[in-house]
Amino acid sequence: MPRGEMLTLECAFCAGAGRDPYEVLSRLSNCPVCNGRTEVEVAKPAYPCAHCDRTGRQRHTRLACSACKGTGYLFTV
Repeated sequence: MPRGEMLTLECAFCAGAGRDPYEVLSRLSNCPVCNGRTEVEVAKPAYPCAHCDRTGRQRHTRLACSACKGTGYLFTV
């Protein structure tokens, strides 16, 4: 798939902190979605994820949203 224009957005899973919000392994563990970078790249056009309500998290779990992969945004091909 050719790479089109990309948007750089704040990571929804860690809210831009770059750390694991649940501190599972340690307080210093990197976010599993952005890998500590605090931002994620999403292809244009990006739409807010309705599955997780742009939180990047599955409800009642500690898992990243399976629809948007934790970014908080969906895109169409």
